[in-house]
Amino acid sequence: MSSAIVVCRSAIIDSLGDLHTRAIELFKSWDEDRSGHIDKKEFRKAMRALGFVNAPAGDVDAVFSILTHGRR
Repeated sequence: MSSAIVVCRSAIIDSLGDLHTRAIELFKSWDEDRSGHIDKKEFRKAMRALGFVNAPAGDVDAVFSILTHGRR
């Protein structure tokens, strides 16, 4: 295997690890009540913080329902 492939694979693995860490930190910042779950209110606030300020509440709620499989 060439060294370029090894370097590329290593870079991909490092990037995925960084994304995982950032995703966890983002989740923790959204989970205001520290329940370990994002509720609908926290999700709505997070979507506004991500720039979806004009997104219709029904659309945001529909995405929340899809992501939580209707369990929250």
